[in-house]
Amino acid sequence: MMAAAPVLSPASTENFFKIFNSYAAFAKTYEASYSSFDFPSFGSFKAVESFASNSSMKSQAISPALLRATFTDGNGKSGEGLFTADVIDFSGNTASGFGIDAGFYMVYNIAAITCEKNSLIEWKDILCQSLSS
Repeated sequence: MMAAAPVLSPASTENFFKIFNSYAAFAKTYEASYSSFDFPSFGSFKAVESFASNSSMKSQAISPALLRATFTDGNGKSGEGLFTADVIDFSGNTASGFGIDAGFYMVYNIAAITCEKNSLIEWKDILCQSLSS
C-alpha cells in the first residue's frame, strides 16, 4: 500500500495541493470509507499569494501557509480560492538510505474555499461565513 502512496517532495502546504488529486485517488483506492466520496479536483494548482499560517499546529507543520491559488477543476473550468493544510513529518528518526526517505507525513486541517476564477473577491464574504459555520 505505501509503495502506491503519492510522494510529497518537498513537503509543504503548496506542494500538498499540487498533488491533492493523487492523494484523493489514493484514499479512494485504499480506504473503503472514501471509495464513494466525491473529492474536489485541483488540477494545475498554482499559488498566487502566500500568507503566514494562523493554525494552532503551525509550530509543528512544515512550511505552513494560507495560500491564494488558481486551479482547474474536474470539468476543466478555471477556479481560484484560499487553501490551507498542516503537513506534519512523522518520519522522526526513520531510516533513510541512498537518498530515499522511508518515513511519512500526515496532513491535518485541510481547508479550501473556492469559486470561479476572478470572482473570489465577489464571493469572499459568503465563503468566509461558510468556513465559520
